Amino acid sequence: MTRAIALLGITVLGIGGACADERSGENSSQRALTQPGSAYVVVANEDGSFTPSTLHVREGDLVVWNLQRGDTVVPVGTGGDVCSAARPYDPLDPNEFVGPMPVAPGGIFTISPPAGVHGLDHGLELVVQFGPPDDPCGAFEQRASVLVPFPHLNVWQFLCASGPRGATMAATWQDPDLTGVFIRRLWSDVHLGPGQYDFRVLDREIEQAVANGKLYSLSFTAGHHGTPEWTFETGGVARLTLQDQPSHPDDEGACGPEMDLGAPNDVMYQTHYFDMLTAVADHLKSRADWYRALAYIKPSGANLFTSENRLPKACEAGCICNPEVWSGAGYTSTRLQAFFAAQHNVLARAFPGKTLSYQVIQDGFPRINAEGGYVTRDGLLTAGTSEIGGLVQTQAILDEGQAIYGTLFAAQHNGLQPKPDHACPNPPGLKGCPQPMVVDEGAEGQLIGFQTQNIQDITNSSQLESAFENAWDNSTAGMIEIYEERLWQARVEDDLDIAGWDEDFRNRRASQLGSPVDVPSHAHRFVRTTGTDKPQAHVYINGTRCDPDNPVTATIFVDP
Repeated sequence: MTRAIALLGITVLGIGGACADERSGENSSQRALTQPGSAYVVVANEDGSFTPSTLHVREGDLVVWNLQRGDTVVPVGTGGDVCSAARPYDPLDPNEFVGPMPVAPGGIFTISPPAGVHGLDHGLELVVQFGPPDDPCGAFEQRASVLVPFPHLNVWQFLCASGPRGATMAATWQDPDLTGVFIRRLWSDVHLGPGQYDFRVLDREIEQAVANGKLYSLSFTAGHHGTPEWTFETGGVARLTLQDQPSHPDDEGACGPEMDLGAPNDVMYQTHYFDMLTAVADHLKSRADWYRALAYIKPSGANLFTSENRLPKACEAGCICNPEVWSGAGYTSTRLQAFFAAQHNVLARAFPGKTLSYQVIQDGFPRINAEGGYVTRDGLLTAGTSEIGGLVQTQAILDEGQAIYGTLFAAQHNGLQPKPDHACPNPPGLKGCPQPMVVDEGAEGQLIGFQTQNIQDITNSSQLESAFENAWDNSTAGMIEIYEERLWQARVEDDLDIAGWDEDFRNRRASQLGSPVDVPSHAHRFVRTTGTDKPQAHVYINGTRCDPDNPVTATIFVDP
């Protein structure tokens, strides 16, 4: 990479061998490399130190950090525990040099426990039994098991859902071949009232990401499980009672559970949900290392049971007619699109430089046209001249996101299946290919990703690898989310090359963003922001390798 720097007319000083991160036009490292000046190279060492540990530069000089995967450059303040003293993140500070700052990162992510859903939000714990298995999880759900044969003895290992709420296993965070974790939280878990927040679980998980050099993604689910009760009681949101199933009709004639939701077009609903998103962003930006590690923030808030973007929509005899309820509350297709347009704008401003990953349910919204018209049980259109198609609303949201935000807007589908025997796309009557709406977005140049089917559908490592092959061969996906249970099983059985797949998907995404391979390097061009005639000092650490008992810092001085 020295040659690349020299071609830009930059004199390289210090230690050679740097490779700057040039993956995206939004990346500050690439912008820094396009300006004239001297460049200095700093190498991150295994013990958490940097060489050189002290560096003097001048106004406009470039510093390039040569890093290993997982290393981070984190500016810190003074006093207290150095490893936890990261400065707040300030995107307007010309000397905000925390990095590397990921842009739409690729690779393999696991999925955290489902926040608050029917009490299934407990983390996983390992239980080992010798001999025949005997009720290893007790009152808790058993999520996975592996038999490890030894001479004259069988050893059973189990994963039990008996751990702390919302916790990803330490072994998962520490896995060297994993890019990160998708952290799922409920809106109601973090937003306790106007201006009242509980970030304890979120902080615990983000600390694990930072300590282990991992990335994390975030979503906040409303819907049946996550809409805060206080928004109805004191928050001014109109309470709408609806009823639907996860996959309709999951059980012919069954209505599904009743739930109280707010309409996405309700002004107070938007106010409270957007206030929560802004508060989360402010909280993450209170520490630059927390904010740096954020991979994707996922638009949500119009939900049924998960953070995927869908709403109750069924209208069957004997059940609540959801479109009738929505239409009566002023919902229209254009107002739904306006909700997501406003949310995307909030997210783009509150989370600068972070990619929004829209979770697609292709026919997920009630078919209510721009005039508020829907089709009754009797087949009558209540308003307007035509019925709206099932895909129209989702497609409009995707098109607008792509047009406005480019690489800072991605599409993903959370139902990737094992690779089918037939060619893709699916012939009539067959299934298995990656979701076509998302595949089409990828063909248009949009960044896309997938989440695999749940553990009841993908039950072993062979099926998981087949799902990877499905995404690789039949889409342009660069990011894949998998269930933690299947990662654990693949590790214990040692029958799946997670490292190889993670690298392949990371390199594919890097190529989509303009670099042939994913390179863990970082660069920043320093300026003087003080009027004194003294050197301006910037102290920093390697956030991943910082030892609280023996912290090592490095300093860059910007001389007059």
